[in-house]
Amino acid sequence: MAERIARLTPARRGRPHIYPWDVWTDGHAWRIEHGEDFQTSAANMCQLVRQYASRNGYAANASVHGDAVEFQFERARVEGAA
Repeated sequence: MAERIARLTPARRGRPHIYPWDVWTDGHAWRIEHGEDFQTSAANMCQLVRQYASRNGYAANASVHGDAVEFQFERARVEGAA
């Protein structure tokens, strides 16, 4: 039977995320380890962090430390905003 709902469930486009970006973008500093948290090279993971930030309205500081990547996201500031 048809059911009225309060709002639509957002459609998920593309493939699902393999990394927990919703957790990692909480504003805290994170250190992730190759082989445990990601499988690509540390340099590539650092680039993925920056790309995710750019595409989703964040600024990110990210750096490689051996086989680990340290990063922190913050919401990007809008120019002209007080």
